[in-house]
Amino acid sequence: MNQPRRVLFVLLLATILGAPSAHAADVHTRVELENSRMKLLILRGKKKATDPVGGIGMTQVINKTVAGEPSFNTLFSSMFQVELRCPSDPITFPPIKIPDGEVEFVLLPIEQTELEQPTSNAATMRWMNIAVPGTSQFLNVDVLVRLRSSDEKAVWDFDIQVTDGPYIIYAVRCPYLGFKKIEEDGTDDFFLTPMTGGQLIPDPLDNGNNFEERDPDEGFVTDAFFTYPGNMMSQYMAYYDDTHGFYFQAEDKAGFVKNVYWNSGAPIVAPDKWRLYTYFTHFNKGLKPSGGETQATIEQDLRTFNLRQDLGYDCVFDVFDGDWLDATQIYRNWVTTQNAPFLARGTLRDRVDVEEINKVTTFMVRWGLPMDTDDIDENAEFTKLQQSLQALELVRRRYDPQGTVDFRPFVLLGGYHLTPTGPGGGGWDDEAYPLRDGVAEFIDLMRNPPSQGQIQVKIVAMNRDTTGIATDAAVLPTGLQKGIMYNPDVTPMLAKKVRYRSCVASDWLKTHRTGLIMDVMNESLAGGLAGFNAVATTGTGNFAFNCYAPLVDDPLTVDRNCHLHTVGGGNYLSAGWVNLALEIRAAAATAGVQPLILGMEHSPETMIAHYILVGRSFGFPLDDSLNGVFRTIDNAIPISMFSHLYHDYSFQPSKPPSVTRAMELYVDEDFLLEDLLIMRYRTAQIAMDGRVLRAQVDQSDVNSLPFEGPFIGLDPAVKDEGVYLAALATLRGSLPEYLVFGRTLRKPTVNPMGPTDSVSMDFKLLAVVTTHDIPRVVASAWKDDVGGTVGLVATNFTPDPAVVSFSFDPADYELDPTKSYIIEERIDIETWQDTGFNFDPSMAFTSPNVSVSPMENPGLNPPWRIYRIVEI
Repeated sequence: MNQPRRVLFVLLLATILGAPSAHAADVHTRVELENSRMKLLILRGKKKATDPVGGIGMTQVINKTVAGEPSFNTLFSSMFQVELRCPSDPITFPPIKIPDGEVEFVLLPIEQTELEQPTSNAATMRWMNIAVPGTSQFLNVDVLVRLRSSDEKAVWDFDIQVTDGPYIIYAVRCPYLGFKKIEEDGTDDFFLTPMTGGQLIPDPLDNGNNFEERDPDEGFVTDAFFTYPGNMMSQYMAYYDDTHGFYFQAEDKAGFVKNVYWNSGAPIVAPDKWRLYTYFTHFNKGLKPSGGETQATIEQDLRTFNLRQDLGYDCVFDVFDGDWLDATQIYRNWVTTQNAPFLARGTLRDRVDVEEINKVTTFMVRWGLPMDTDDIDENAEFTKLQQSLQALELVRRRYDPQGTVDFRPFVLLGGYHLTPTGPGGGGWDDEAYPLRDGVAEFIDLMRNPPSQGQIQVKIVAMNRDTTGIATDAAVLPTGLQKGIMYNPDVTPMLAKKVRYRSCVASDWLKTHRTGLIMDVMNESLAGGLAGFNAVATTGTGNFAFNCYAPLVDDPLTVDRNCHLHTVGGGNYLSAGWVNLALEIRAAAATAGVQPLILGMEHSPETMIAHYILVGRSFGFPLDDSLNGVFRTIDNAIPISMFSHLYHDYSFQPSKPPSVTRAMELYVDEDFLLEDLLIMRYRTAQIAMDGRVLRAQVDQSDVNSLPFEGPFIGLDPAVKDEGVYLAALATLRGSLPEYLVFGRTLRKPTVNPMGPTDSVSMDFKLLAVVTTHDIPRVVASAWKDDVGGTVGLVATNFTPDPAVVSFSFDPADYELDPTKSYIIEERIDIETWQDTGFNFDPSMAFTSPNVSVSPMENPGLNPPWRIYRIVEI
């Protein structure tokens, strides 16, 4: 198709299409679908009867829920993009996309398109006999949309076939939507994406994503950064401004592989008119090999793709009035009312697979063992640990002198095994390397302290990476055959240059991984019990990559009996992780390991029922003192989306910023260590999100501070960070109804009363320094669904007192405007009293001024304010 033809179609869509059709009466040039919430306008046609080509597109979505009925300009919504691949000869037939541009239409002779309206609330868009370049194949595409009567959302489906030939359907992007700036002004526009726990992109048409491909060996998929389950924690997006919003979701309870994608780009037909384009990538799945299917039969099956029939879910969009929290609530309502299997165990409060003492864990310690010798002096190591924990205990006693809070920590142990070349830090090793001498005895001392007054550790976890099978490991001959993933061109998927990315759905691999973990647990036996009774699984193996190993017919290359999942897409990764958890739990029960807790990096929501999630802990403004892959999109604002969705369903540890990293970035002759508040600010943010704080002790990294424990031999300014962490850990333990089991609500607005009640802080991101005025107080709000109260928690992260007020809308806290409420304050760890604040639940509320004390001088006023709203 040439450029003039594309221009003709743009002119067509820019006008009202009334040209008569040569087709039957059921073929339309214009369809309007309308309910009480929205109206969709879909057009088909060409500019004039003599024009050679035309097409179909959606030009407008009108939001009827907002006064004035504002609309989204979706003129460049091409509706779909199909990616075709050739598994038998990818060199001759490289991957192609139809249409091949980012914001581009499929233009055909008008007789090859149809727009039908089978019912008043549904439309079918049809493209027939689209030529596949370089072949004799043709593509036929049906895209269907209907307005669902139950909730009035727009529901999308597609049915696509490619005729016989070299290409199969690899993936479909649908509905493929393009947006202009809302109300012609992008400065107040935001795009919500569920990446790494939630990120908000301001003015997305001027701040599109600029990610590079994560790994060239993944092939030609340039949007692989956005995989779900993986670094996309959930399956929804939103685009909104101050007037109205657009909500976009995949209603997939089974956890199928998909990409949740957005970007900004210029349509080929109008390069001066940029559009935000967004879509879900749905990956096709073929037959399972369990019935003896050959590569040819599987390829034939991959020449068709129907979203609902093959994957069992719909895509929906809706309009709404609000911001990212309102969009998040729409998704949470769907998840919690649709019996999603990843919430099958119920809320954390009700889960029986997690012991009560572990549910209310106040903090975690990642304890890295020294790496200078092969063996461990368990007594010396235990002494160092106790010195560190006792320092934390002293802080707890300031605020909890009666010992109300259970202050026993959860320990994640690093550097516990011995590789052929010396102590190993965990991670990539794919062998059951033996424990270092003294490790089991050290764990036994942690769990059973020999002296009264020593702090007992609740549970000890090991870390196992799940990324892939090392090519230089002894297990290579069988591992490569049975655990390897293959690209859709049926070549091995190479990851990290020396390792093959492995398929967690491989039956062999699940057994292998379970064996690795159980070997370590069994070696940790001391006192008749396994020392390790928790496992943290990490690495890019948690990402949902496609696996084409079942498509391989050569038994010397792939043992197909170990890959009995569907080919390509599907939910084999989610199912594989569930099965891995079940296998590990069963093996642990046989070995007498009770309780067993499983953790996972990246926090895919599909794993909530089986893994205690790890998740991300980024906060705004993000900066380089927080390490981590895929940290953020440039210009994005990290938000606590995952906490709002699942805090009351899961156990969410976090990692405060690295002291070493922050010092390297900020401390110099002009910026003293005493001025470094970034760590305490981050700690306050994640604590106010209800996360379990984690202290990290690394005794091996040459870049780490030279200390034996969090508070031993440190500069007082650095030691202070650990003291603050301990204080907030005490706070968490004393408020389980909110910070552990509560449902996250919209944070109250903190209003500093004067210039001294804020602090000016520098933040460095990608070598760019920005300065922000930050209130000294960080606050959060919670709903105790059992007790029926709303809690407000505010902490001061700075060394100086702050006078602030806080504001909220009672509607955000689900308060009934016809009822009466009082606000109480907790004056000690167990006592509440009425504040006397006047409170009308039908109006926005701003509190009187309150002073929040600094952590350094607690006295009778700890460094927080705790309120609850109680119905009377």
